[in-house]
Amino acid sequence: MRIVIALGGNALLKCGEAMTADVQRQNIKTAAEATAPLVAELGGVEGVIDKDLCSELLARELDADLFIMATDAEAIYTGWGTADQKAVFNTPPEHLSAYPFPAGSMGPKVEAACHFARKTGHSAAIGALADIPAMVRAEPGAIINSSFPK
Repeated sequence: MRIVIALGGNALLKCGEAMTADVQRQNIKTAAEATAPLVAELGGVEGVIDKDLCSELLARELDADLFIMATDAEAIYTGWGTADQKAVFNTPPEHLSAYPFPAGSMGPKVEAACHFARKTGHSAAIGALADIPAMVRAEPGAIINSSFPK
C-alpha cells in the first residue's frame, strides 16, 4: 500500500493558532508521531518534503552537516526589485534578521536557513539548482553560518 500525506501551509495550523515556525514545527512533530505506527505496520516509508521549514527540521533530525535549499536565484537579495538590491553571499543568521524577506518567496528559505545555522552550528546554503555541487564546497550561493563575522 502506498499512502501520500501532504502537510503544508495551513494544514500545519490548528484553528486559532498563530502562524509561527515553532507552532508549525510542533504540528509536524504531532503528525509524525501519529503516522509513525503506520510506518511500522506497512514496513517502510518514502517521503518527500516540499516546504522549507519542514526540510530544515528534517536536516536537523538527520544531523546534516549542510542544509541546501535550491531555488531560481543564485543568492539571497536584500532590497529585491529596488535600486538598493544587493546580493548576500556569506553571512551569519543575525545579519539576515535585519531585513524583511517576503513570505511568498525568499522569506521561508531565509528563516529555515537561519534556524538551521543557529540550532546546529552548521552551514545552510541558498542558491541556484545548478550551483548545488559548488555550494557543497561553500563556493557560490548564500552560505549562512553563525561563525561568520557579524
